[in-house]
Amino acid sequence: MKFGRRRSDARTLVAQTVLMVEQSAFRFRSPDMFGSAGYHVRVFRPTVERPILIVGDLGNHPAASVTNRFDEVGAIVTESLFGIPGVAAEALREVGRWILYYPDGAFGPSMMEDFTETWFEQGRSPQHPVLRSNHLSRDEVEESVGGPVRAWRARQYHPDRLAARGITVRRITA
Repeated sequence: MKFGRRRSDARTLVAQTVLMVEQSAFRFRSPDMFGSAGYHVRVFRPTVERPILIVGDLGNHPAASVTNRFDEVGAIVTESLFGIPGVAAEALREVGRWILYYPDGAFGPSMMEDFTETWFEQGRSPQHPVLRSNHLSRDEVEESVGGPVRAWRARQYHPDRLAARGITVRRITA
């Protein structure tokens, strides 16, 4: 079974953190007020010019999902990890290659692990960039980062459990 054999991250993993983002830190706030959201971010530096960032939700309210807020989460990650403030959605691709991660069981027992490369392209106007994505296999991701990528199950993918493993937790407020 592939899942059980892949326990450690590649030798190119250079940063790993949990971001706890208060709703007030998002530019576009949800009308149903979800409070805060958590994201697990792993940064890999393979032998390419841009880092590869794997970002996953940590049991978030659907309105705070990285899928729904990729532009804002990407800007927060870019500022908090790389010190580059105010990155526009279509410029995120210049910072790195972004892969959204969903562990086995993230949305119920039938959901299998998923990796989705995500980026924005210029739309009809600068105010409306177009979100693009491409599903990747685990093998494609591991080839990109230069080695194994740790797999998770939904029950393990929680801020407290990641912090217990020694992963830094950063709180992001407005």
